Amino acid sequence: MHDAGFYSIYVYAYDNSGNYSVSNCEFTVRSLSSEPSQVASCTLDGHTYTAYVSTKTWHEARSWCESQGGHLATIVESSEWNATNRLVDDFSEPHFYIGGYKENGAWKWVTDETFSYTCWGEGQPDYDNENKIALWNHSGHWNNVISSESTVYGFILEKDPSAFSTKEQTTKPSVATTAYILNEGEVSVSDDTTLGTAPSDNISANRISGLKFSLTNYSGSIHYSAHVSNVGWQSEKKDGELAGVSNYSEGIEAIKISLSGDIASRYSVYYHTFVFGKGWNPWAKDGEISGTIGGGFPITAIRVMLVPKATYCVHVAEQGWTANEQQGATAGTTGQDLPLEAIAIDLCGHSYGDVKYKTHMAYIGWGHSRYNGGYSGSTGLALRAEAFQAELLGTAASKYDILYRAHVSDIGWLDWQRNGATAGTTGEDRQMEAIQVMVVPKNYQITDTPTYKTYDESIKRTIYFNANGGTCSTQSKEITFGSTYGTLPVPTKADKAFVGWFTDTNVPVTSTTMCGLSGNITVYAHWVTKSPVINPADSNTVIDKSTHFVYGLSGGTAQGCVSVTDGTATYEYPTAKQVMGTGTKIKVYNIEQTLVDTYTVVIFGDVDGDGWYDGTDAYFVRLVANGLIARSALTDAQLAACDANHDG
Repeated sequence: MHDAGFYSIYVYAYDNSGNYSVSNCEFTVRSLSSEPSQVASCTLDGHTYTAYVSTKTWHEARSWCESQGGHLATIVESSEWNATNRLVDDFSEPHFYIGGYKENGAWKWVTDETFSYTCWGEGQPDYDNENKIALWNHSGHWNNVISSESTVYGFILEKDPSAFSTKEQTTKPSVATTAYILNEGEVSVSDDTTLGTAPSDNISANRISGLKFSLTNYSGSIHYSAHVSNVGWQSEKKDGELAGVSNYSEGIEAIKISLSGDIASRYSVYYHTFVFGKGWNPWAKDGEISGTIGGGFPITAIRVMLVPKATYCVHVAEQGWTANEQQGATAGTTGQDLPLEAIAIDLCGHSYGDVKYKTHMAYIGWGHSRYNGGYSGSTGLALRAEAFQAELLGTAASKYDILYRAHVSDIGWLDWQRNGATAGTTGEDRQMEAIQVMVVPKNYQITDTPTYKTYDESIKRTIYFNANGGTCSTQSKEITFGSTYGTLPVPTKADKAFVGWFTDTNVPVTSTTMCGLSGNITVYAHWVTKSPVINPADSNTVIDKSTHFVYGLSGGTAQGCVSVTDGTATYEYPTAKQVMGTGTKIKVYNIEQTLVDTYTVVIFGDVDGDGWYDGTDAYFVRLVANGLIARSALTDAQLAACDANHDG
């Protein structure tokens, strides 16, 4: 026999006929070590109670408990008495020291808590010299004993939960929203502020054409995409980029917003939209669509806010603590008849405040409030949890609601509750088996209504192609709502270059544009005049487009040293001789006779621009080489011409 504990010995006596009788005796073995030996442990609302067998006196046990970061157990209310009594209920005889003592005729607790609740056994307290309290496990009542009572089996250590301290922060993450609103211009608001107004009778009035979102005071990114009237879904934007258009030509019909990075693990982004003719849509979140598609109904107002995610876990009988769940996921079991015994609820982000909650336990009733992930309920006592309440504190209480519900034995999921109301049952002998918790915007309503509506999705749309003075082999194309336009025709027009297809409000339409139109549409070809191309007239001519110089010409060369495609060229000579020399300007015009570019002729050795390399030019070159003429006095073309033999 090696372990301290309570033991029974059974003796079986047999006669010759095989009949037998049984006798037994019970006895207790105290710790065989000088150190206390743990025999049982439990928790209640964050308090941990551990029973030890030990030969220590009351004073020695008190010192030892304090060295462990706790104290001899104090029992200041009935729930604590119930827990400590059940903790040592399996031990039939001995007493356990707790933290009560008498000083100057008054009973006190080692923690200086008020000594008002009592649970004395019959006839107790009795002798004046017995000035310590022990829990008598026969009934759980108290007995006053001496500090070295031989009948005391051990003691109970209690460790208290940390005192509540708010985690709310002064600096809070938020979403800044900027909108381009028809008749109002560019408007910006901060987190949780409605941007825009209810529309007038004019379908175009107050519509939101463009949106930008950005995060402040937190790391991570915000992503978003807009469904634009007559355009469809645009590509995703992020962190202040423009979704939609800024020129008010089209309205945004739907929006979806999401987060990435660290902020996405702690917060959800919620948003809802006011749609012309339809009113406010239900809240959408984390990438869901808010608005309408295909009906031509523009968004005229929007509200966006960050909401901290709820995280929570439960202690399930026979299984222990579950992993953490978030935002409405189920913690616990259903259909297995396994009661919950404790819960813990927290916020993933505490910038806006804290969460408080408490649990109703069988045989005990409502426990104490716990905060920010502390354990509420019990473990190690086989006490089923029957109901719970939760609420938010600080700024969070004014911005958000906390919603929660319980799955109860023989009933199933009960209705959602919020902000301190009771989820579960009391007085019906029913156990909670699972819970769900979420933090949502104030007055958020759980509904099966989708956050957006589509219109005429099965109807085909026809896109008509207006070549705008050009020629197009395809006059129209049928598109299914919600699909992309696919391959589009390429028209032609004399002397023009095709830019692309555009709506009548100059919104580009490409092969990847989504068809989200409320009806058929005509798109228009946009053209620009073709750019002229300058070409050398022979193999000796070199056109340097980086310097805009034309090299390789012989002195006195006439016009026609270059040719121009899709345009014309004129020549301006530097001298009255009207010959091609250094400094001659070749001006390039497009077909519409708009000046597009200018090139300068360089003939090596011809510094004075008369088209020939002669003595005058040699004299110029010598003066420049000897520094008698400053280089700054010459043009770039003249400096290039000074290289008479073109060797650099």
